[in-house]
Amino acid sequence: MTAFGGGQFEDTGVRAVLKDAAKYAVDVQKVKAANIGLGRSFDQVVAGSKKFQQQVGQAVATASKVAAVAFAAAGVASIKFGVDFEETMSRIAGLTDTPREALKGLEQGILDVSRATAKSPEELGSAAYFILSSGVSDAATAMRILELSAKAAVSGLGQTQDIARATTAIMNAYGLAVEDVDSVINTLVGTVRKGAGEPAELANALGFIIPLAAQMGVEFEQLGATLATLTNIGLGADNAVTALRGVLSQLLAPTEQSIELFEKLGLGTLKDFREEVDQNFVGAMTRLFNVLGDNDEIVAQLFPDIRGLIGALGAFGAQGADTERILHDLQTQTGFLDQAFTEASDTTSFKLRKALNDLRVTMTEFGGQVLPVVVQGLSDLQSLMRFIATHAEATALGVTAIGVAFAFVNPAGAIAIGLTALIGLITLLRTENEKLSVTMITVKLRFLEATQAAQDGAVRAQNTISFGLLPLLEKITGEEAF
Repeated sequence: MTAFGGGQFEDTGVRAVLKDAAKYAVDVQKVKAANIGLGRSFDQVVAGSKKFQQQVGQAVATASKVAAVAFAAAGVASIKFGVDFEETMSRIAGLTDTPREALKGLEQGILDVSRATAKSPEELGSAAYFILSSGVSDAATAMRILELSAKAAVSGLGQTQDIARATTAIMNAYGLAVEDVDSVINTLVGTVRKGAGEPAELANALGFIIPLAAQMGVEFEQLGATLATLTNIGLGADNAVTALRGVLSQLLAPTEQSIELFEKLGLGTLKDFREEVDQNFVGAMTRLFNVLGDNDEIVAQLFPDIRGLIGALGAFGAQGADTERILHDLQTQTGFLDQAFTEASDTTSFKLRKALNDLRVTMTEFGGQVLPVVVQGLSDLQSLMRFIATHAEATALGVTAIGVAFAFVNPAGAIAIGLTALIGLITLLRTENEKLSVTMITVKLRFLEATQAAQDGAVRAQNTISFGLLPLLEKITGEEAF
């Protein structure tokens, strides 16, 4: 082994250290470069973050503006809904026999039914007015008719008011009470379900047959069963009602030939048959056709009017068994309305309408609450405008004084305020008489003079600052003020 001298050993050691140091310097340079790149990346991130913040800020500002506009629109719509509903309720209060103490409960009841059925308060209010103006003075009965009519409307029977009209006509014609409302609506819906007629058309057509049927003692269930059969053979609701009315009319006022023929058939007197019709219309007509069999010529002689003949043959001829079956279902089955409403209210379209209508009801309630405040505010504004119009000169001088004071602080702003006030005064005074027109000219001249004086004063104040105070400040501080 070769020995190293002290100097040689140190020289070798130094070289080794320098060699490692060079490698270390390279690593340091790499780290510095990486740090520089990291710094640049961080700067880019910060810049991107600022840009993102600006975008977010702009989005928030835009959203705020949209929200403000939407809120304002909602406020206007709420007042509109409140006004419309109040007008409807005022019609009920002024044009029906509804007790005043019942109006508040009636109003809340309409809003509750609106939420449950997705029918607007205005539509329900109009239907309630019709019910209460049609002889139903009890608020509880009216609300029950309204609620069930609205559910029937949701189920597809037509407009709430049309259904309420038919229901009210049936109850009035047959002398029914509130406990019969459910049965009437159930039969109405069942007639549509068992038949093939257009629901809305049927509800509107019933008014042409109900009075006659009630007078002859034909129960509404029997009426419904007969109409359902006639629509099932292809007649529209209007034609079915016309045909059935023809049957009842010829039984009510038969011809001499019909009376003689009836007795020859061994059916007893027509008077006895009429009494049977009063008790059981479908049963009496079924017994008649069982005797006649397929002898259509005899049927034509008993019902010489073509409308009555069509009704008799269509409902009690070959389809007589169907009429009896439908009558049995209408008399024994309940829940036609509940089933139809449940199916209709389970649809997505109903849920959407309900959500929108719930918002409308809330806005209607809110509009009703703020409406007195709005009316008072408009009244106060009107009083203020009248005061300004009748005290134009004093108002103008007051505005001028404010403009002069403001001119020493902001001359340009004073001019803007002055012009705005002048335009407003001219608009107000334009509607006044000749005396106020002269006053307007005087105020205008005084205002222009005051505005010019204010401008001159502001200029003098600025000159004083520029040529007096500024050199003094520069002398004290040794620096230029600006």
